[in-house]
Amino acid sequence: MYFIPTNRGGEDEIDIPKLFIRAIELQNSSNVILRHIGRGLMPNKDLVYSICTEGPSISENIVSFYQTLGEGDLAKKLKRATLTYEKAIRASIISANSSSTIATAVKGLHETLSLADRCRVDEALETWREIKPVVLEAIDKLEDTLKVLIRGDPKSLLS
Repeated sequence: MYFIPTNRGGEDEIDIPKLFIRAIELQNSSNVILRHIGRGLMPNKDLVYSICTEGPSISENIVSFYQTLGEGDLAKKLKRATLTYEKAIRASIISANSSSTIATAVKGLHETLSLADRCRVDEALETWREIKPVVLEAIDKLEDTLKVLIRGDPKSLLS
């Protein structure tokens, strides 16, 4: 196992494998939030809170571990994996932070398309004008999430 020492009272070391596991768990949780939004549900506030409060500390500890790694084949492998886990947690934080914006955008798009489907074109256009800035913001946030994720290498994750 890999541990790094801390300067925190009562806590002598950080269990790195547990951090990596938690990073992926929170990434999976952010995926669940987005899937629920896609089905028209609002984000689970407790899950969003958990990601947004736990995530930064996990990210910080993962970065600290990365900085302790030296040279050599094992260190290179661990560095690649560490960066990927850090990207996963950072992407989940971005996703969770923007989940209400994304949910509002999805709801507005659904309403707009529903109105258009019922041939209520003027109402659909008005709804679109109102929701368009939120949709564009949601797209920006999703792009931010994807930009972070694509910098990671899933093949480098430790199994």
